[in-house]
Amino acid sequence: MATNDEHVIQYKGDHEGRVLTKLNRLRKRKVFTDVTFKLEDGEVSAQKSILAGYSDYYEKMFTSGFKEGFNKDIEIKEMKASILDLLFTFIYLQVIDISDKTVCQLYEASDYLQLNDVKGYCVSFFNDALAVGNCLSFRSFAQRYQLLELVGKCDKFIVDNLELVSKEFQFMELSVNEAEALIALKQKQDSCQDSIFRTILNWIKHDFKQRQQFIEQLFQLIDVKKLSTAFLEEVVKESEFYHLYFPCSILQSPALTFYLLHFYNHKIISLTLKATFEFMIVGGRGTEKLVQIYDVVGKHLREIRFYPQSTLYERWASTSVKINNHVYTTGGHRSNVVECLNLNQVDGDWYKVASMNETRWGAASSVLNDQMCVAGGRDSGNNVLSSVELYNPVVNIWTNIASMQTERLLHALVSCNG
Repeated sequence: MATNDEHVIQYKGDHEGRVLTKLNRLRKRKVFTDVTFKLEDGEVSAQKSILAGYSDYYEKMFTSGFKEGFNKDIEIKEMKASILDLLFTFIYLQVIDISDKTVCQLYEASDYLQLNDVKGYCVSFFNDALAVGNCLSFRSFAQRYQLLELVGKCDKFIVDNLELVSKEFQFMELSVNEAEALIALKQKQDSCQDSIFRTILNWIKHDFKQRQQFIEQLFQLIDVKKLSTAFLEEVVKESEFYHLYFPCSILQSPALTFYLLHFYNHKIISLTLKATFEFMIVGGRGTEKLVQIYDVVGKHLREIRFYPQSTLYERWASTSVKINNHVYTTGGHRSNVVECLNLNQVDGDWYKVASMNETRWGAASSVLNDQMCVAGGRDSGNNVLSSVELYNPVVNIWTNIASMQTERLLHALVSCNG
């Protein structure tokens, strides 16, 4: 016991950090370590006393009589050695490096090992590093772990940057319900309808064959009255997009068409009609299988894009019609074969449908009540025909109807009523 005249003075050294730094270096070299954690992709060693000194989880593991407390080797599943090493480095040095590639794994591992400090740093990283390229993955992770504050921040960031986010692969891979939910959120919090329009197009174009069915559903989210004139003119002028990507274009939507007609004095509609004034040329002598598009406005032929540039069969002296955005081409020299191209399916192909009852070339055709009427022409024996057939695409059947009074070849056929 100190006497009244005895002095006791405490001095504090600054070697604490140096000791832990050296112990961590020794740990990595497996010097003075007494436990090794075995993982699928490697192993990580440490001193039990250091782990238990920081973590209640490890203190219980090593002091509560569990077999792990007596084993030198402990197996851990569903965790990478590099992640566990980062966590042990934090326990020794109170420093941790977190990146986009490791943050989710670090959060999951620290949640399992009850390292709440690291969990907090991971949440801070999610907030501090939020960007266009990671906001969707961060949001998904936050939803899984019920990090509601982070979910809210991600939602706000996505809404503020939705047009940019919609160009990211993760957005393209969202289901229609997930995409619709984010777009609806944008609609509630933002009046920029031009941006919402572009976002929908980006998502649909990524997989048009599968997603064309959702066009009307998603475009119902747009407040058409708030679309800018300049934006609509820009989009409509992209005639190739509207004509080829959207044969059943949103411009055919009653709501949008009404708005364009009544608020833009037919200006945009006129641009659209002008931009899509084209027709298809199928076959011909010397170009029996070739399919081309003629641009009436530009006065030039061009290749057909996004669709096959040739038919399945030769089409010299054949005849073609368009019904409900399907092109049907029939007959040709010594042929009764009929094939179809569905313009609603980008990257689709010509496919065979029911053949005519008679071989016809040099015949004429027209559309009658959404059915194809073919009259006259020559048969396989070069006989000129007066017979007429009617094709119903719904049931895929040709039916002979009343013949003409005169045999006809290389003539014309026009629908007058129907």
